[in-house]
Formats: sequence, structure tokens, C-alpha cells
Amino acid sequence: MQPEKRRQLIAYLIRHHFVEDQESLVYLLKEQYQLDIAQSIISRDLQYLKAVKVTQGGRRIYQIPAIDVQEQIVQLAVASIEHNQTLVVIKTRPGLADAVAEFFDTQKIPRILATLAGENTVLIIPTDITQTALLADELKIKYTNLPDKGYVHE
Repeated sequence: MQPEKRRQLIAYLIRHHFVEDQESLVYLLKEQYQLDIAQSIISRDLQYLKAVKVTQGGRRIYQIPAIDVQEQIVQLAVASIEHNQTLVVIKTRPGLADAVAEFFDTQKIPRILATLAGENTVLIIPTDITQTALLADELKIKYTNLPDKGYVHE
């Protein structure tokens, strides 16, 4: 599994579970996503994510710093992300496609050549059509609220 996908899953689990230790993350990754990840890798990923331990409800749990406000808005705006062999299509909440396309344009993501927005649809033209599925998966993981188990397995 690619490190970015794994880190997105770890961040998701920390945000949605009371994760007290690395062993709990190893267990959750195995239980929910059938992933066997070594504790040493989890440790490095936690450092990369800048995870900190905080006291909440009398328990010491991991917490990830809040994501960028613009990313949060995009996550709320995106309804679905699909692709075919050459293009990625993002469905948004009504009237938000232009804002989502503008966000991707300003991010200067190397895999994105251009975007085109309608009322509730964003068309993404990949830089390399052999990487369309990978681009779609990366966008699904990063810009949708709930990671779908179908997107994490390679």
C-alpha cells in the first residue's frame, strides 16, 4: 500500500475512534481494512501526521491536527468521484462544482492537467491517462469524508 493511502486511513481512524496506542491502530487497520501494517511503520506515520496524545474523557488518545479549511469545504462539497480510462468526474452538491474546480486548479496537483466545472459536476483531465485510476483513488481518499474499503486495496 502506498504511504499516502495508509496515512489517510490512519488519520481517519484516529479522528473516528478513541485510539490510545499504536497496537490499537494495528488492530483497527487489520480489522476494518484487512491490512497488516508493522508497528514501526505506524510509528513513522504518526510522526509524519504530527499526531499528538491528548487527554479526553480521562483517556490519553491520539489526535491529528485539523486539516486545512479549504480541504474541509471540498470534502463537504464532494458527493462522489468516479473515473473511466481517461477522465475523472467529481459530482458535487448543487452549485459547488466551480468552487471545487477552482480549489484543484490552485493546488497545482501534478497529476491534474486541467479542470472543467458545470453546476454540480467537475471534469478532471489527468496529465497522464495511464494514471487516471490512481488519480481518482487519491482524490477519493483525500477529498471524500468516508474512505471506502474498495479504494484502499491495491
